Amino acid sequence: MGNDPKEYEFTNIRDFIIFLNLLIEITIKHLRKYEMYFNELEMYTLSKFDEKSVKLICSEEFDLEMFIEKKGLLLDSMKIDYWELKSLEDKLDTPKNLLLNAFADKTSKGVSYWRFRNECDKKAKKDNKFYVTLTEFDENIRAIFNNLSSIRNYEHHLTDAKFIEWRKYRENQLVNWGISKYVWPSENIEVVFSENVSIGYLLSTYLSSKKLIGDFKKLLQYMKKDYSKLIGKSMTISKTMNHGETLTINDAKISINGIKRHFGKMC
Repeated sequence: MGNDPKEYEFTNIRDFIIFLNLLIEITIKHLRKYEMYFNELEMYTLSKFDEKSVKLICSEEFDLEMFIEKKGLLLDSMKIDYWELKSLEDKLDTPKNLLLNAFADKTSKGVSYWRFRNECDKKAKKDNKFYVTLTEFDENIRAIFNNLSSIRNYEHHLTDAKFIEWRKYRENQLVNWGISKYVWPSENIEVVFSENVSIGYLLSTYLSSKKLIGDFKKLLQYMKKDYSKLIGKSMTISKTMNHGETLTINDAKISINGIKRHFGKMC
């Protein structure tokens, strides 16, 4: 692909078309997994509430803070098994993080929709042959893009910001327990595991996951519009299932060779 075997280079419009074509394909695959696991979370979450609350939670005008304000004590008293929730969260996390990368990775060599748009803009400024009128982002879409980028950076790193909050949380715990903060840290590191989690925590997880699905789908539509502009005609998506077909070791070559290329073992 160029001087650096690990870097995808954009030398002509076809390189952009191939880049976005493959990115749309893999994004749809990740989104399908995310939706499947979200459906599990949704069924589990809504099963914990009565019919009236479910209608309210599923309404467009639902306000979580107001709901917590009215039913805070009740929500805190309703508990679920910690590991049941974490198993659902862990399922969601893998496709979620892959989608955050696919849309909003702003690193120079990250394969993402952001990089596609950025490379298009850079190339067009240098050479008119690369000029393509891409779909204009309105304020709402720009906000979604920036938010997903921030979430990606936060999710992919154990940041100082999170560590500071973790320290403050622990110091406040010590105060509440009547223990001087100067006693901690000590020679004994105590790791505490929770058995239960409140229904309010579950509800917050469900709502944030629901919002992410909506944001992912909106940006996917823009990706498809940009692809249509690149190829000069309306694009379509066809989803097929290879019934009876089995993935084999040969289908793992993309990952195997990708790792080799990343470590400079392929050119």
